[in-house]
Amino acid sequence: MIFYYHQLSRDEFKKKVESQQSLALFEFKVDWSGGSYIIGPIIEKLAADYSQYLDFYQINMEPNSELARAYQIIKFPTLLLVKRGKIVNKIEGIISSQKLSEDIEKLIQNDPGN
Repeated sequence: MIFYYHQLSRDEFKKKVESQQSLALFEFKVDWSGGSYIIGPIIEKLAADYSQYLDFYQINMEPNSELARAYQIIKFPTLLLVKRGKIVNKIEGIISSQKLSEDIEKLIQNDPGN
């Protein structure tokens, strides 16, 4: 499978959020979380399906723990859906592929740029 989403550092994440003009999904993960392993293939599949509409990013929280404090991330994985630099949805823990796809579809339908 082609890897459709990009790993980001803390500084890259901050720049992406501030400058993001299109829709984006940011996955915050830790290597020791079973939930992070479960959601990984779901995100990869959705990234392949929706890459023309959204940018997909992944942030490993272990070397970037200050982001957890700044964005009140207490569960892993946590997904942030961002639209034009603003967080429009925060999903904590495991989510089904169908529910996440529905959330993405709603964002796409409500985005005049798509």
